[in-house]
Amino acid sequence: MFASIVSFQCVIYITIRLWFSDWFSAIVALEQSLQFKLGDILNKQSAESYMYDDEELDRSRFYFSFLQLLRISSERITRGMADLKSVAEQCDELLSDRFYPGSSIYDFKVAARTVTQNWSALLSFHRKEGQELLDRINQNVKAAESLRDGLFNAQSVREALRGTEINQYLLVFTVVTIIFLPPSFIATFYGMHLFDGDGDIVQTQKNFWITLVTVAVATYVAAVIGLSGVKRRKKLKSWLGRKAKGIKDMFCKTAEKVDGLKKTVRSSGTTTSSEVRGGENGEAKANRSNFSISLPRFRHLRTRGRDPERADKGKMPERVDVGVSEATQGL
Repeated sequence: MFASIVSFQCVIYITIRLWFSDWFSAIVALEQSLQFKLGDILNKQSAESYMYDDEELDRSRFYFSFLQLLRISSERITRGMADLKSVAEQCDELLSDRFYPGSSIYDFKVAARTVTQNWSALLSFHRKEGQELLDRINQNVKAAESLRDGLFNAQSVREALRGTEINQYLLVFTVVTIIFLPPSFIATFYGMHLFDGDGDIVQTQKNFWITLVTVAVATYVAAVIGLSGVKRRKKLKSWLGRKAKGIKDMFCKTAEKVDGLKKTVRSSGTTTSSEVRGGENGEAKANRSNFSISLPRFRHLRTRGRDPERADKGKMPERVDVGVSEATQGL
């Protein structure tokens, strides 16, 4: 029984070595598809092919497929490590729950300990090899993500430049449209013969040119005013933003100063109250050194038939002045 388990462990050891070799070769093949040569970097055309994507998005598709292959490979390697650990645990459970006849207890324990040690060595070896593969995969994932991010950034910059170029073209077309809009507008109205009058062509032409010049000048002035108004609006907006920020900072500084003054007043008030309490305690101690006690006079209602001396002794004095030193001597 134990000989078959040990043989099975030897087969697993050989399988782990083959498993590591195959996975390592696959990862190296993936790395070669991602590596660059010095000539590719120095050559402008080849460098642009790596920096920018074409219309069919081949480069983005390649990075996506590369990352997905690495993710699947990492999951398979982790699952293989977990499967071997599960097999080792099941074998340990079988050996711990059963005792096979035909062998002594000592021999059984020694053989079971040997099998357990072999499983521990196999798991450690498998974990080491698998971790090496996972580290290699993580390095490739970081490299692919870096290249993909660089591709996206370069593509964004390229699109921004194209947008700027298109905006320049639109500006040219806008200026041309503004220039030719008044003549075409006036020519359209006068082409419908609504302003011919009595059929005087000379007067109609004169009115046409006057109207054309007036509308064109008004349009151009309105365009210039609108353009300058946009620029002034931006400047006014930035100026208001700076002023608002300055006012906010001023209020924050004022609030900090007020908080500091409050803390100072509180600390000075605490010191003054402690001094006042100390003065009151000193006065109280001085008053305790010599104080007087006023006692009421008790009248004995029934003094008849009694000794006068005893009656005088029963009376309490009206006022007794006692010093602290005398009181302590009495005690």
